[in-house]
Amino acid sequence: MKSIIKITGLLFITSMFANNAAALGIEEKTGNVWSFQFGYGLMNGLGGKHSNSSRAYTPESAASRAPTPESGGFNFQFKNAYEIFFTQMHGLRLSTDIQYGSSKAPVDLQTMGFVGNTNIYSKVARLLDLSINLDYRIDFFHRGKWDIGAFAGGGVGYAIQTDKVYVNAGGKDVPAGETSPTYAGGGWNLEGGLIATYSNLIQFELNAIYKRRDLARNLYDIARVGNIAFNNLAFNLGIGFKF
Repeated sequence: MKSIIKITGLLFITSMFANNAAALGIEEKTGNVWSFQFGYGLMNGLGGKHSNSSRAYTPESAASRAPTPESGGFNFQFKNAYEIFFTQMHGLRLSTDIQYGSSKAPVDLQTMGFVGNTNIYSKVARLLDLSINLDYRIDFFHRGKWDIGAFAGGGVGYAIQTDKVYVNAGGKDVPAGETSPTYAGGGWNLEGGLIATYSNLIQFELNAIYKRRDLARNLYDIARVGNIAFNNLAFNLGIGFKF
C-alpha cells in the first residue's frame, strides 16, 4: 500500500512538472543542436626546453624541435550540444566538438645556436582537437520568435598536433625534408559566448574558446626535455539546427 502511494505521488509530481514545463515553454527550449563553426585561432607552444646533449642537429632538425611560434590561422569545428532548460531563462548545455586548425610562423634559429645560418625557416602547425564541455546557459532577451542569450563554462579535451618545417628557397617555401613531429596530449578548456535562437530551430553562436594542452612527442627525440604546454585561443561564428 505504501509503495502504491509513493508511486502515485511520484507520478503526480512528474505530471505537474511536465504541465508547468509545457506552459512555460521549457520543453520546447530543451533540445539537441548540431552546428558548424568557422573562425580564427591563435596558437602558441610554450616550453619544449632543449637539453645540453652533444648530439649534432641540422638546422632543419632543430627547427622541427622548436616550440610552435606564436601564430594565427583559420580553424573550423563541428559541435553537438544538448541544451536542457530548468526555467524559461536558465539551463545547462553539455557539448562535444571536434576542431581542426592550422597556423604558420617563422622559426628563429639564431636563439638555438645557428648564428651563421642565413636560411629562413617557418613552421606550419596543424591541430586536431576533441573536447567535452559543460556550460551554464541563460536566455535574457525574448522577442517574437527570437531568444537571445549567453553561455559560459569549461571542460576537458585531447589534441594531436603535427608540425611541418619549410625553408625559403628562391622566394618560395619548400618542405625542409625533416620528418614531421607529432605530439598528443590532454588538457582543459574554458569557453563563453552569445547565442541567438530563431523559432527554436536555427541557432547562431559567437564564441571564444581557450584550450590548454600538455603535449608529449610521439617520436623518439632525446633533445626535448618534458612536454609542451600548448595554448589555443579561437574565436568562432557558427550556425546550427536544433532538434
